[in-house]
Amino acid sequence: MKPKYIPVTILAALILAILACGQGGITTPDAAATLNPQYTAAAQTLEAMLTQSAPLASATPGPEDTPFPTSTPFPTNTPVTVFPTFTPLPTNTPIVIPTVQANTPTPTAVTRCDWAKFEKDVSYPDGTVVGAGQKFTKTWRIKNIGTCTWTTGYSLIFADGNAMGGPASVKLAGSVAPGQTVDLSVDLVAPNAEGRYRGYWKLRNANGVIFGVGKNANDPFWVDINVSAERNLVYDFAANYCDATWRNGTDKLPCPGNEGSKDGFVLHIKTPVFEGGYKDNEPALLTFPERIKGGIIQGKFPAVRIKQGYHFKAFVLCENNAPKCNVVFRLSYQIGSGQVKKLGEWKEVYDGKYSTVDVNLSSLAGKDVKFILTVLANGQATDDYALWFAPRIVQTLTPTPLAVMP
Repeated sequence: MKPKYIPVTILAALILAILACGQGGITTPDAAATLNPQYTAAAQTLEAMLTQSAPLASATPGPEDTPFPTSTPFPTNTPVTVFPTFTPLPTNTPIVIPTVQANTPTPTAVTRCDWAKFEKDVSYPDGTVVGAGQKFTKTWRIKNIGTCTWTTGYSLIFADGNAMGGPASVKLAGSVAPGQTVDLSVDLVAPNAEGRYRGYWKLRNANGVIFGVGKNANDPFWVDINVSAERNLVYDFAANYCDATWRNGTDKLPCPGNEGSKDGFVLHIKTPVFEGGYKDNEPALLTFPERIKGGIIQGKFPAVRIKQGYHFKAFVLCENNAPKCNVVFRLSYQIGSGQVKKLGEWKEVYDGKYSTVDVNLSSLAGKDVKFILTVLANGQATDDYALWFAPRIVQTLTPTPLAVMP
C-alpha cells in the first residue's frame, strides 16, 4: 500500500502560521533570508519521519522542556515585607530605661567639717561712705554651720580684692562650736582715692585649709565701701549704728530693730526715700519711738575724742509715705558718767521739708564724748518714721555757724 504524503507546501504553510503567531507585533525581517533556512530544516525533518514510517505522536517533554513554576503575583496594593515591622513609639513618649536597683547608691546628706554662713554686717554695711584715708573697723557676724569646732588655731584671712591696709590674717579669739555665731573684726584704712572699693575675706583652719560661705563652702564674704574725696570724715553714725546702745523710755532695744515693733526700733537704710519721694544713695538711720503718747527712742554711741574744728552734721526729716509723722530730733552728749547735756533740737512734720544740722564741737576739744541721738513723738506715736540722714562727725578748717531750727 502506498504511503500517504503530506505535501511539503502545506507543512511549510503551517510552520509559517505558527511562527507568525509567535512574533505578534514584532517587525518582520527580510522574508527570503529568514524563511529559506526554515523551509529546508522542515523538509529534512519531515522526510526523516516518513522514512521511518513512524506515526505522529505527542512527544513526552524531557527535563529541559519542563516549564518554570508560575509566579504568584502579589495582591494589589499589598506592601512587600522585606524586614519584620516594629510598632513605633507614641509621639513624645520618653523611652524609659529601667534602673538597676542593686547599683543605685543611697543619697546621703552633704556634711562638711569646715563651713561658714554669713549672717549680717555688724558695722559698715555695703556702700557705706568713708573718708579718704580714714581708719575703720569692719565686723561681720558669721555662723559655724560645719561639723567641726573652730579653735584659736583658725584665722580670718584676706582672700582677694582691695586689702585696705588690713593684715593678712587675724586669729580667732576663742572657740566657736557648730551652730554658734561669732563677730569677726578687722582694722582697715580707706584708700586715698575716691571711688568704690571691695575686699574679700575667708577663713582658714588649723591645718591651713581655706574655706568660706555658700553651698560649696568656698565663697568669700566682703567689706564694701564708698570712699569720699573729703579727708575730713571722723565718725559715721549710720555705719556704726549697732555700736550704740538703743533704748525706749524703759527697755533696751535690739539692733537692728524689729520693724513695726510697738517698743520702737532702729534700722540702717541704704537708699532712704525722703518725704516727697526724693531717693538718695547715702545711708540713713530710720528711728521709730515707742508707740505711746510721747514715746521715745535713743541711741548712745561709744566715746569719740574731739578736736578743734570737729562738727556734727546731718539732715533730719520724716520718711516718705508717713503723713502723720510729728517728731522732735535731739542731739545730746555725755562725758564719762557725767550729766547728759543737750546740743540741739529740731522739730519735723510731714511737710516736704528737712532740717540741716551742723553743730560745732570745738568747745569739747580734748575730751572723750559719747553722743546720744534721740527721737521723741510729739503726741501719739502712730506714724513717726524719722530719718537721721548721713549723721557724721567731720573736721573743718573754717568753723561754720550752728544751724538750729526754731
